[in-house]
Amino acid sequence: MVTVPNPTGKIEETRKEKRQTDFNSKHEDVEGHEQNAAIEFEFLDALTIAPDSLTATYNDDVWAIQCNADAAMVDISPLESAAPQSLTEAPIHSKQPPQIPTPLSLSCLGDSNGSGMHGPPTSENDIELVMHFIGETCPLQHGSYRSSSATQRSWALFLLMRSPTFYHASLSMSAYHMSLSLAGHSDARAAAVHDYQSHRAQALDSFCDLMNPNRPRSGAVFGESLICSVQLALLEALGKNMQSCHSYLASAVQILLDDLRQPSMCDSGTNTSSSPAQSQQQHASLSSGTSSPAPPGLSPMERTALSFFRAILIWNEILSSSSLKKVPTAAPCYRELLDSSPSFSTSFQSTTGCEPWILVAIMDATALEVWKRDQENQGNLSIRELVNRASRLEKTLEDGIQRLEGSGSEKRLQSLVFAYALLTHLHAIVSGPLASVPEISESIERSIPVWKMLPESISPRSLAWPYCVCASLATGKQREVFEQFLAPERLSSVDSTLGSLRELKAIVEECWRQVDGVKRGSDFMSGESSGGGRNQSLSSSVRVDWREVMQRSNLGLLFT
Repeated sequence: MVTVPNPTGKIEETRKEKRQTDFNSKHEDVEGHEQNAAIEFEFLDALTIAPDSLTATYNDDVWAIQCNADAAMVDISPLESAAPQSLTEAPIHSKQPPQIPTPLSLSCLGDSNGSGMHGPPTSENDIELVMHFIGETCPLQHGSYRSSSATQRSWALFLLMRSPTFYHASLSMSAYHMSLSLAGHSDARAAAVHDYQSHRAQALDSFCDLMNPNRPRSGAVFGESLICSVQLALLEALGKNMQSCHSYLASAVQILLDDLRQPSMCDSGTNTSSSPAQSQQQHASLSSGTSSPAPPGLSPMERTALSFFRAILIWNEILSSSSLKKVPTAAPCYRELLDSSPSFSTSFQSTTGCEPWILVAIMDATALEVWKRDQENQGNLSIRELVNRASRLEKTLEDGIQRLEGSGSEKRLQSLVFAYALLTHLHAIVSGPLASVPEISESIERSIPVWKMLPESISPRSLAWPYCVCASLATGKQREVFEQFLAPERLSSVDSTLGSLRELKAIVEECWRQVDGVKRGSDFMSGESSGGGRNQSLSSSVRVDWREVMQRSNLGLLFT
């Protein structure tokens, strides 16, 4: 375990209305801890530099300080998937608090009062960040909440009041998004950037404490380690700290694997029909080494939160692995949850907007692609076997598409877009990423009406994978719908500022440029001025894989 300096105490900020003035901060001693040296945050260009660029320099400093390493960015040992023994979770109280404090009494977060409430004293500024997280950040970060009421996000407040790590990670995320919506040259934006960095530092420190098996705790959220690992991975991806993001993601995957080794833990971690003794075994701790007492049953909010973050983890792992052309490390575990757990399947679809079988099919397509590559490298690829394997997966897709098209529900549209994109992706695996392959062009053409029907309630960020698959291989008039899909008027102000969607659009446009550029180049080289059959033939041979363009640009699909 690496000892991480902890800037103890609290920052008391006083801001005028609309947060237009600078604030002063100070650190107070915390009982039971020595006063650590304060980390001085540098904001030389805070008024003009976006949080994305501020983060890189800040991360190098804080990780070097925390880990006492020469390298600017290093993995903290508990996060390494190769050391599952270090992935321990704190003991959990079975007793539920007699009442949940209202937002006005959130100051109880600073005490360990036996009710599971933990965290720092909450200032008025922090309360503002809490409300912004629940009301603005959650719907922006998770597309399934774009059109939902705040009541459906009550579990987020539940976690904020019980988990210090989740609290600081969420407030850091909230401050980051808030800074994007503020004027570029304002004191309010500088304050938001400071909040982002300050809460992020406290979240990283708190997570190390959470994963320390020798640190006793008086209360925790069931599944807190997995939940906080995913939340921190999301936060780090937001700030483009991808090395750190992958470390936290690896931690979450290992915790999930340990979780599913416990009896009957696959079905979202609960079985209300079991006896108390059986339930106690089923809800065993996620600790890698020893078991700790578990509650006789999860509360509804604990169950919702755990299922939600499991879904976010699996969703991002599968899509990111597809973009990296590799099978997810925990693929059998994901398949078990998506195929064999009815309650989790329902939760997964409500969280992601996509039917679980499609994600299983994406893993199958990735496995087929890896198999093809390995066979080619060995020089013994059987085209017949490749086609047979692809045909079985294609039948599954066509059956699913037929069922989805027969449904009149608007909820089917996101699943339908993914299914058509996977069909295009499958043809590209078999024939290569060639835009003029008939099967590829036809599958994109079939998907165009569905893309046009997508309502604004579906977040463009949740469709990053199908957008890249279909748009990158689109030709002619097919490109129009994808140009309109990421038009500025369709995006929120924060979506437009965040950058990830702009990056996806740039990747697709680079794919188009490469295809069209080869055609222009062939005209010049051959001395032909008209687009005849020769040019069409040359265009057909242009292999443009959006994933390779993305990797060359040092970008990724993780937590887009």
